[in-house]
Amino acid sequence: MTFDDGPHPEITPWILDELAHRNIKATFFCLGENMLAHPQIVERIRIEGHTLAYHGFNHKRNSKRSIQEIKRDLLSAPNALSKRYYRPPYGRLSWWKATAIPSDWKIIMWSWLSYDFDQTLSVDHLVSRAKRSIRPGDILVFHDNNSTKDRLKLILPPILDFIESKGWSAEVLD
Repeated sequence: MTFDDGPHPEITPWILDELAHRNIKATFFCLGENMLAHPQIVERIRIEGHTLAYHGFNHKRNSKRSIQEIKRDLLSAPNALSKRYYRPPYGRLSWWKATAIPSDWKIIMWSWLSYDFDQTLSVDHLVSRAKRSIRPGDILVFHDNNSTKDRLKLILPPILDFIESKGWSAEVLD
């Protein structure tokens, strides 16, 4: 279970409450600028046993950045990170840029995308799709940002209910 883009002052605390209620731990791929803007939420993520990982400082597309810019971005990552896990913004990183990532960083992608950001897809469609396609071992990605903050409250609970009904668990990446 992973969340990209936060921490967000409205939705991330709600997510943390929902996860705590269900005794679930997750990995949060945070933006550096949001970590600096919301240190109290970063601390809460850490205290509650979730993993803090990196999604770039400000969600710039790597296709428009040089290898040196990407490396500088990684070097500017806040010290609060739990792991040197990196999820490229927009899930894009060319092979030749990926090979230039410092060896102490691990690139983490996903196997199941929630599409919680896609306003053209109904909540019912997203939940139904989740129930058809999530499999044990998947790395799920949701987003804690302005465009998902309202929809996520409708999408996440039934998906977590489904996962629990199957007897599966959601865990941090390790």
